[in-house]
This record gives sequence, structure tokens and C-alpha cells, in this order.
Amino acid sequence: MNPFIKLCIIGFLAFLSYTLARFPVIPLYAESLHLTPQQIGLVVAASTLTGVFFKMPSGALSDIVGRKTMMLAGICFFAFTPFFYFLAKDTTSLFVVRMIHGFATAIFGPVSSALISDLAHKKNRGQLLSTYSSANMIGRTLGPLIGGWLLFLGGFYLPFLASGISGVLALLMAITWPQENFELQVSGTSRRSQFYKGLKEVFSNKAILIVSLVECIQYLANGALECFLPIYGKNVIGLLEWQIGILFGIQVIATMLSKPFLGTMSDQFGRKPQIIFGLVFGGVTYLLIPYFNSFLLILLLVAVYGLTIAVVTSATSAFVTDLSEKQNYGSAHGVFGTIMDIGHASGPILGGLLVASLNYNSLFLCFGAILVIAGAGFSLLINK
Repeated sequence: MNPFIKLCIIGFLAFLSYTLARFPVIPLYAESLHLTPQQIGLVVAASTLTGVFFKMPSGALSDIVGRKTMMLAGICFFAFTPFFYFLAKDTTSLFVVRMIHGFATAIFGPVSSALISDLAHKKNRGQLLSTYSSANMIGRTLGPLIGGWLLFLGGFYLPFLASGISGVLALLMAITWPQENFELQVSGTSRRSQFYKGLKEVFSNKAILIVSLVECIQYLANGALECFLPIYGKNVIGLLEWQIGILFGIQVIATMLSKPFLGTMSDQFGRKPQIIFGLVFGGVTYLLIPYFNSFLLILLLVAVYGLTIAVVTSATSAFVTDLSEKQNYGSAHGVFGTIMDIGHASGPILGGLLVASLNYNSLFLCFGAILVIAGAGFSLLINK
């Protein structure tokens, strides 16, 4: 099997597993345990907090010990962690399981991006990274849709069980990955010095840090939306669980279908203008959500917002690779993923504080404005 296609299938299964046990299941499960909005935000953010601390070293380690070793380590967490949700019956235990589950994407995310960067050329970098991301998005799309229906039909047991099964399938495919073709060899300096050297070179690149900050802000807003849109939809608008699942599904569908095309566009016409447009237009869409109570209108806004996510993220990941040396692809995407996860983890936490102290409207207005401001700031800071 073509290695790129095989990695796309592995990514699909892994992220199907992850989202089956994530949205809309986790916020609603936490609410069923009578957690407060702040506690729900913290629980949702827990898996992303793991990424904050471990994505960077995971990516850098893949430059040293090889991609397959790190990929298998990450997929083990996809495969086995979902079964422990059955034991989580309070805030502390649910937080711990979410933290452990976070190792799945913390390890697999930057390693898979580095693998695609290894396979790609400069002229098709955006296309391959975006196509792979869309394959993941198919899993992300089916996860909320299937999870919402399973939750509606049989309670929380079914989506957690399905999550574990999908993760095991991903692990079975990853075991057959041909290690000898894709491992990067380290020579000369010791592994430890090479590890720190790669990270130092990435952190000294101002442009990589700025692009990573943009991704951080995009996922700050997205993290808040993922956490509180299910509860907002259920308690304020009166949506059913399957309708909430469709909201998340349509957002991911919009992102998934447009990403390969938008990645190719960024290859041909440049990363910067695409990122600016996506941030500003996405911010405006975010701002409009609390002004509508119709399921169909909210569905339309969420779909448009999903499209703007694709506009931004189809360019940012490729931009980071553009700005990196080949021997540092793992480190670069590890740093990129770590900074992104700081935003993704902070979104639910800050969103919970806003909802608890003010209301849902303040959440949508605040994060929408942040996206617009980020677009304006990026236009001034990046010259390429």
C-alpha cells in the first residue's frame, strides 16, 4: 500500500476513536456528573493540556529515535484509554483519564505531520498536509455524528466502547508500518545534543513562533466552541443530542472537504493572505452565533466557521514546514503543536470562566473579536 494512503487510513481510525470519546460526549458526560461550568471546561481541556507538555518533546524525539517508534506509542493511547472512561465517576477521575487520553494526540500529532513533511516536496507540501488532515477530519466528522447517535440510543457506554475499538484497529495497521523506509538516522552528535539543537533552532525562528501563535489563537476560539456549544445548544436553544452531533459533524465536514483544495491554493498563491482572510472571516462568523436561535441558521454559521478553520490551518502547517530545516521537521511540528495546544487547552477554561461570570453571549463575542484582532496582527508581523 502507498505509505501516504496508509498513513491517511491510520489517521482516520485514530481520530475517529478520539472524537467518539470527546465531543459532544465528554461535556454532556461531565454535566451528567453534576460538574460546574468551570469544572467542565477543565475536564475538556485536560487532554489538550497533555499536548502542551508532551507534543514538543514527542516531535523532537521522532527526529532522533524514528517516526514509527513514536507513532506506535501514541496510537497505544488511542487504543486503550477509552475503556477507562467507564471508571471515571467524579471530577478528579475524569480529569485524570482525559489527561492520559491526551498522550494519544500529543505523540501522534507532531509525528504524523513530520512523516508527511518527509514524504512531501515544497511544491505539494500544502496539498499533502491538507489532504492528510482531511483524512483525519473524516474520522473527526464521523466521531461526533456516531457518538451523538450512540449516546442518544444507548447512553455513554456505547460511544466509549466504539472509541476503543477504532483505536485498536488503528494500532493493528500501524504495527505493519515499514520502519526501515521512514526512520531518520542520527549521526555525529549524540542523541541528547541533537534533541536540544533541533529545539533551539526552531525556537530561534521568529516566523515559526508567530505562525504557531496564530494556530494557538485559532484553537483557543475553537476549544471554547467545542466545549460549550453542546451545552449552549441543549440548554439555551433546546437542541437534541443528535442535533448537537450534527453541528459538530457539519463543522468538520466543511473543514474536511475544503482543506485539500485550500492547501493547494496556499502552495500556489501564498500562505499569508489565506491565513489573514480565514482569521478575520472566522471571527465575524463566531460573533454572529448568539444572535440566532434556529437550528438551521446555527448549522449554517457553524459550517461557515468550519470553512474558515480550513482556510487558516491548511496554510499554517505547511508554512511551518516551509520555515524549517528537514532535520528539524519533528521539532518544528512539536513546537507548533505545543503552542497550538496551549490555545486549545485555554479555550475551554477561559470559556468556562466567561460563562460562569457573565453569559454565553460574552463567550462568542470575546473569542470572535480575538480572531479578528489576530488576523490584523498577523498581517503586520509576517512579511513573507
